[in-house]
Amino acid sequence: MFERTKDEAKGLHILVELRNAVIDQNLSGNPSARRDGLRVQFRCEGCLATPVLTIAQHKGQTHVMFASEQ
Repeated sequence: MFERTKDEAKGLHILVELRNAVIDQNLSGNPSARRDGLRVQFRCEGCLATPVLTIAQHKGQTHVMFASEQ
C-alpha cells in the first residue's frame, strides 16, 4: 500500500508479506505516479505465475489492472 499527498516525493509504504509487516517511505513500485496506490501480488499453488492486481488514482479516476509477472 502506498499513500502520499499529491506529487510529494515522500509518503507511506506498507508491505505485508507472510507474517511480517514493513513500514517505510519507499515509494518505488507505486502504481500511481502522483497519488495513492495499491499492489497485491498473488502466488499460484500449481504454477510459477505471480499475477499482480494494481489499483491507482490518476486525475480523479481509479485505474485497476491485473497482469501476470513471471
